[in-house]
Amino acid sequence: MAAFNSTLSAGFNSTMPAGYNSTLSGGNGTNSTNSTLGVDKNSYYNGLVPSLGFNVAMLAIWSVILAVHVIQLYLKQYWFSIGFICTGILEVLGYIGRTWGHFNQDNLNGFLLNMVCLTICPVFTLGSLYYQLSKLIEIYGHKFALLHPSILYAYIFICCDVISL
Repeated sequence: MAAFNSTLSAGFNSTMPAGYNSTLSGGNGTNSTNSTLGVDKNSYYNGLVPSLGFNVAMLAIWSVILAVHVIQLYLKQYWFSIGFICTGILEVLGYIGRTWGHFNQDNLNGFLLNMVCLTICPVFTLGSLYYQLSKLIEIYGHKFALLHPSILYAYIFICCDVISL
């Protein structure tokens, strides 16, 4: 039984979600863990500490992607980039919240910034892709589409995305 428990705990530590350290902390410099569960009672991250390195790297990557889309919108006027710009802004805000959560796990504002922004940002990316799908159908012909006019694809899928939020 002891071998099973050590295997189980080793497997748990090795399957830590991306972007988290295995450190348990109270966020305010104290270690206020529950002695029976080993989970921080004040943490909104279930006792896990968001990884500073991972979140700063994702913040830098999304900042570059956001800058590329803003430049692309300015130079070439690709108007479908507006959805990608909204996604980039929300991703940057979400990873700012996660970085904030590294330093203070019991702060509700950083947690909500993280959760809300990173939850709704894919809707803008998919909305832009659905719009591009309808434009591709117009370019290559309606013989490939089941719905006419092709913009109905964008309307239907975007409505479903908004409802699913």
